Amino acid sequence: MINRLYENSIEDQLTKLYNRRGFLALAKDSIRLMETPDYHIVFIDMDKMKIINDKLGHDIGDNALKEAAKILASSFREADIISRYGGDEFVVFISDVEKHIIEKIKDRIMDKVTSFNKNNQYNYKLGLTVGHSKYNRSKKQSLQEVINEADQDMYNNKINGID
Repeated sequence: MINRLYENSIEDQLTKLYNRRGFLALAKDSIRLMETPDYHIVFIDMDKMKIINDKLGHDIGDNALKEAAKILASSFREADIISRYGGDEFVVFISDVEKHIIEKIKDRIMDKVTSFNKNNQYNYKLGLTVGHSKYNRSKKQSLQEVINEADQDMYNNKINGID
C-alpha cells in the first residue's frame, strides 16, 4: 500500500507519465549519479489546448492530452524521464546523447503528430511545439535553469511558428 501511495504521488493519473514531483525527483537523482553531468531537457507544449477545451469540452481535451502522452512515450527511450509537467506542458530528461539525436527525436515527434492528425477520428488537430536545452558544464546550471532555457526555446519556437 505504501508503494502504491508513493507511485500515486509521482504519477500523473490522466497520462500515466510522471508528474512534476516525480520528474524532478528522478531527474535530480539521475544527475547525482552522473560522474559528469551530461543531459538535455526537452520542453513540449500543446498548441491550442484552450480552444480544444472551450469548443469541444474537457473530455476531448483530456483525450488530446492522453494522445500527446502516447506520442511522447513512443518517441523517447525507456531510460528517458517523460513527464506531464503541468497543464498542457511536458518535460523530458535525456542523458548521454549527442545533440543530433535530439533533432531526430524532434523529427520523430512531428512525424507522429502528422500521422495522428491524418488518421484521427476526433474534431481537433493535435499540435506540439518543442524546445530544447543542454546542460552547460561551464555555467554549472541547476536543473531548473536548464528547464527554464528549454521552456524559453519552446516559447521562441511557438511565436516563430517553428516546431
